Amino acid sequence: MLLEQAGHEVLLFEGRERPGGRLYTAASGFEIGAEWIDEDHNRMRSLLKDLRIAEVPAPDGEYLYLREDAKCLQSMPWSDAEQDVAQFEALADKAAPRAYESVAGLIDAACNSERGKWMVTAKVRTDEGDEPHRIGFEPWLAYRELYKSRKGGEASAFRIDGGGKAFVEAVLSRINATPRFGSVLESVQVDGSVRLGFVGFEEIVDAAVLALPLPCLLDIRIDPPLPVEAELRKLDFAPMVKARFGFDAAFWRHEGWYGYLKTDRLIQQTWPDRAVPSALVGYVCGDAAERLGRMNDAASALRAEWATVTSHGAPEVEVKVWAADPFARGGFTIAPPGSDPERSRNRNDGPVQVAGEFAAEWMGFMEGALESAEAAVEALTKKPARG
Repeated sequence: MLLEQAGHEVLLFEGRERPGGRLYTAASGFEIGAEWIDEDHNRMRSLLKDLRIAEVPAPDGEYLYLREDAKCLQSMPWSDAEQDVAQFEALADKAAPRAYESVAGLIDAACNSERGKWMVTAKVRTDEGDEPHRIGFEPWLAYRELYKSRKGGEASAFRIDGGGKAFVEAVLSRINATPRFGSVLESVQVDGSVRLGFVGFEEIVDAAVLALPLPCLLDIRIDPPLPVEAELRKLDFAPMVKARFGFDAAFWRHEGWYGYLKTDRLIQQTWPDRAVPSALVGYVCGDAAERLGRMNDAASALRAEWATVTSHGAPEVEVKVWAADPFARGGFTIAPPGSDPERSRNRNDGPVQVAGEFAAEWMGFMEGALESAEAAVEALTKKPARG
């Protein structure tokens, strides 16, 4: 949209046989990909308004923390865990950027109780998309600055009315370019013009924006290499699994909780589904996601886990193992120890630009994808381009 609005002729190539990438709604209504919009994600909210798509506020409620030995609501935490959570936040507020190698180091320093350590670990894992020891402390601390002005309740404040499907269809209706599906990019060569090598054909353009998930981007042969390639290779991709659990009825309402769950079971986390009132949706992250990815039947494994949570019958389960998707190879970008996301966002004014949530301050969010698109277009509109 932005390139066409700037007066450029645009060719649009898509490796999949469908549009949307990691923003995807299944025919059943299951929001398989990106779903949540934070209240301060102003680019995304502005675009939805421009597309005349409504924001759907998140359902009211708080998390139930459920362990094998105990459970509590978020507003009434275990006293030992409450102290550890407060200590975690206090140490983070005053920590130097290189005080710890990973967020796990901060958790070990802050938490004195087993339940407190579990509660903080569960929050970090589901917020960041991987185990705390694989999340670099310095970049995590830098991202934390984005939230300093928040008052509470801004995270996951809205969903898209009609889901990712409605959003993608609205965007496609606004552009002139017709996507060429099944166009799998293998190489990019810059020599005056930009030569794009796809499986089975080639296209020569003046400039290109490579909007691929990070693992797929790094597999492309780019000559000369991207100036930030070394920094991009220090980043990683979350081994995400997303699932929807369909029940006969919303049993949680009769048990005094709201559908929001963090647990030590394989399920890890849930929230109320957008489309089906008697369904819950959730991410599985980190080591558990990797285990599920190696299973022949991840749905059955997740279904069996619900027997340890409720007696209301095994749910119908829909599962997406994003790490097994060849056009994604994971959920979203994470910053492990030793990475520097700020340096990986550096751009030159060359004819090949990258776009995606990995190349943005709001890394891992739809907001970040839009942020990086703006930066890529700004770099390219300094010169005429038709691709």
